[in-house]
Amino acid sequence: MTLTLQQFRRSFGKARRAAAAGDEVIVTGSAGASYVFKATSAPRLPAKAKTFGEMAGHHFGCIDSGLGDLSTNKKYLADFGKKSMGRR
Repeated sequence: MTLTLQQFRRSFGKARRAAAAGDEVIVTGSAGASYVFKATSAPRLPAKAKTFGEMAGHHFGCIDSGLGDLSTNKKYLADFGKKSMGRR
């Protein structure tokens, strides 16, 4: 299907259906340049995109820093919150 730019604007629906059916739509501009349109199927997104936690969950907790749970260390928590409250 070959159209001028004005014909393409007026009959865009017809050109879109032709491209979707596999036909090439050639549009010729006033300066003589030609443009070819052919419909392609866009890549489909997965039905449900995975979250970061789902993709990287097997890495959570795999690093051992060597430190125990600091919340059970009374010496570590002795001054906790005092600096932010303006006390020392």
